[in-house]
Amino acid sequence: MDCPLSCSVSDNNVGGSPACRTAIAKGHATIGQLFGTSAGRTELSQLFGLPAAYFESRNNQASFAGNGVAYFPAQGNDPTCQQSGCNIAKICAIMTDSSVGDEVARLAQVRVGD
Repeated sequence: MDCPLSCSVSDNNVGGSPACRTAIAKGHATIGQLFGTSAGRTELSQLFGLPAAYFESRNNQASFAGNGVAYFPAQGNDPTCQQSGCNIAKICAIMTDSSVGDEVARLAQVRVGD
C-alpha cells in the first residue's frame, strides 16, 4: 500500500482504529487534567501504583506522560506476541473495551498489564 502521511495503523491491518486513537488521546488529556488536583493525583496513584506525591512534580509528570503513559510499539509491533497489551491489536482491544473503565483506567491496564 502506498501510504501518504495521513495513513494510520488502521490502514495497515495491524489492529489499530480511529476509536483506539481517540481513546488513547482522551486518556492522556484526562491525565493532564488529573495532575492538577490532589484528588486527581490520588486517582492516578491508585491506578498506576505510584505515590500521589510523585505526580506533584512537573518533572515527574513529564517523565510519566511525556512519551506516552504506556509503551505503544508502533515501530516494533509484533503480531505474534502473547502478553497483554504487547502489540497494537491487543492495546486497541483494551483501549476500546469500556468494561475496563474509562480511558485512564484503560491506559493503566495497558501500562501495568493484567
